[in-house]
Amino acid sequence: MHAAVGRGAAKRGGIAYYLSIMDGLAGTRPRLARLRCVPAAFTLVELVIVIVILGMIASIAIPRLSRAGADAPEAALDADLRIVRSAILRYAAEHGNRFPGPTALAFVKQLTRYSDASGVTNRTRTSRYRFGPYLVAIPACPVGPNAGSTGVVIDAVNSPPKSQPSSTAGWVYNPNTGEFYANAAGVDQAGVVLVSD
Repeated sequence: MHAAVGRGAAKRGGIAYYLSIMDGLAGTRPRLARLRCVPAAFTLVELVIVIVILGMIASIAIPRLSRAGADAPEAALDADLRIVRSAILRYAAEHGNRFPGPTALAFVKQLTRYSDASGVTNRTRTSRYRFGPYLVAIPACPVGPNAGSTGVVIDAVNSPPKSQPSSTAGWVYNPNTGEFYANAAGVDQAGVVLVSD
């Protein structure tokens, strides 16, 4: 076809013209570089940076976790005291502002069983025994030398009731004032008195 056009010059618009343009561009087409398949991996610098960041996070988190473990008994004590003190106040509200007691056995029964207006207890609810129960059971004391004990010792003289370390009871209670404390001396980390001396 080139020969028909003559002297190598192609007429504009003809097929030879376009073919000559295509031939000219064939040598100037960019060659695609061969792509190497490189396996995906982290560089040493990236790994070091990740390890440093993880170390910083661990240095922040580990002391907090260890403090939480040390504060757990005080937090459990605080929660148990709130629950029992709330039960004592609910009992008093339904029984003419009289606190449960006066003995440790009466205290436990009056909070964990049904009772009538005078404080007499019964295991089942009837029309006479319509109040309570305020607790399922007295919780075990989580702190002090008597930790794990659910027993209650009565101190009707002192306000707040004094701890009695010679007793094996976990709690100390004053039936005249309704004050309820752990039977151990001390304060929690925040300085709030949770037990009496």
